[in-house]
Amino acid sequence: MGNVLIADKEGRLEAVLSDGDLRRALMKEGFSLENSVLAYATKTPRFITDENILASDAINIVEEYKLQHLVVTDENKIIKGVLHIHDLVEAGIK
Repeated sequence: MGNVLIADKEGRLEAVLSDGDLRRALMKEGFSLENSVLAYATKTPRFITDENILASDAINIVEEYKLQHLVVTDENKIIKGVLHIHDLVEAGIK
Protein backbone atom coordinates (compact mmCIF):
# COMPACT_ATOMS: atom_id res chain seq x y z
CA MET A 1 0.00 0.00 0.00
CA GLY A 2 3.03 2.31 0.02
CA ASN A 3 3.10 2.79 3.80
CA VAL A 4 4.18 0.80 6.82
CA LEU A 5 2.40 1.49 10.09
CA ILE A 6 4.72 1.33 13.07
CA ALA A 7 3.13 0.41 16.38
CA ASP A 8 4.36 -0.18 19.89
CA LYS A 9 3.94 -3.54 21.65
CA GLU A 10 0.36 -2.65 22.62
CA GLY A 11 -0.60 -1.82 19.03
CA ARG A 12 -0.59 1.97 19.44
CA LEU A 13 0.36 3.98 16.38
CA GLU A 14 3.87 5.40 16.74
CA ALA A 15 4.82 6.39 13.21
CA VAL A 16 4.29 5.75 9.51
CA LEU A 17 7.03 5.01 7.00
CA SER A 18 5.90 5.99 3.52
CA ASP A 19 7.59 5.17 0.25
CA GLY A 20 8.37 8.90 0.05
CA ASP A 21 10.01 8.83 3.50
CA LEU A 22 12.14 5.91 2.36
CA ARG A 23 13.13 7.57 -0.93
CA ARG A 24 14.17 10.75 0.90
CA ALA A 25 16.11 8.71 3.46
CA LEU A 26 18.00 6.83 0.74
CA MET A 27 19.25 10.15 -0.62
CA LYS A 28 20.51 11.41 2.75
CA GLU A 29 24.13 11.30 3.78
CA GLY A 30 24.58 8.64 6.44
CA PHE A 31 21.61 6.45 5.45
CA SER A 32 22.04 2.94 6.81
CA LEU A 33 19.88 -0.16 6.85
CA GLU A 34 21.25 -0.66 10.36
CA ASN A 35 19.37 2.40 11.64
CA SER A 36 15.97 2.10 13.27
CA VAL A 37 12.99 2.57 10.99
CA LEU A 38 11.95 5.38 13.35
CA ALA A 39 14.96 7.37 12.16
CA TYR A 40 13.25 7.77 8.78
CA ALA A 41 9.54 7.49 9.54
CA THR A 42 6.99 10.25 10.08
CA LYS A 43 6.55 10.31 13.86
CA THR A 44 3.47 12.54 13.81
CA PRO A 45 1.26 10.91 11.19
CA ARG A 46 -2.28 12.09 10.52
CA PHE A 47 -4.91 9.76 11.90
CA ILE A 48 -8.54 9.78 12.94
CA THR A 49 -10.24 8.18 15.92
CA ASP A 50 -13.78 8.07 14.52
CA GLU A 51 -14.21 4.73 12.76
CA ASN A 52 -17.76 5.78 11.86
CA ILE A 53 -16.68 8.92 9.99
CA LEU A 54 -18.58 9.63 6.79
CA ALA A 55 -16.56 8.70 3.72
CA SER A 56 -17.03 12.22 2.35
CA ASP A 57 -15.49 13.67 5.55
CA ALA A 58 -12.60 11.22 5.34
CA ILE A 59 -11.83 12.20 1.76
CA ASN A 60 -11.87 15.86 2.79
CA ILE A 61 -9.15 15.10 5.35
CA VAL A 62 -7.18 13.08 2.78
CA GLU A 63 -7.38 15.91 0.26
CA GLU A 64 -6.65 18.68 2.79
CA TYR A 65 -3.43 17.04 3.99
CA LYS A 66 -2.47 15.46 0.63
CA LEU A 67 -2.55 11.93 2.08
CA GLN A 68 -2.77 8.63 0.29
CA HIS A 69 -3.67 6.76 3.47
CA LEU A 70 -5.60 7.76 6.55
CA VAL A 71 -4.97 5.64 9.63
CA VAL A 72 -7.95 4.90 11.88
CA THR A 73 -7.27 4.34 15.58
CA ASP A 74 -9.28 4.23 18.77
CA GLU A 75 -8.91 6.94 21.43
CA ASN A 76 -5.77 5.19 22.75
CA LYS A 77 -4.13 5.20 19.30
CA ILE A 78 -4.67 1.44 18.90
CA ILE A 79 -4.68 0.87 15.14
CA LYS A 80 -8.08 -0.15 13.79
CA GLY A 81 -7.50 0.16 10.05
CA VAL A 82 -6.44 2.29 7.12
CA LEU A 83 -8.46 4.16 4.52
CA HIS A 84 -6.76 4.39 1.13
CA ILE A 85 -7.63 7.31 -1.13
CA HIS A 86 -8.04 4.96 -4.12
CA ASP A 87 -10.71 2.98 -2.27
CA LEU A 88 -12.64 6.17 -1.56
CA VAL A 89 -12.32 7.45 -5.13
CA GLU A 90 -13.28 4.06 -6.61
CA ALA A 91 -16.37 4.09 -4.40
CA GLY A 92 -17.35 7.39 -6.01
CA ILE A 93 -16.85 9.47 -2.87
CA LYS A 94 -16.40 13.18 -3.58
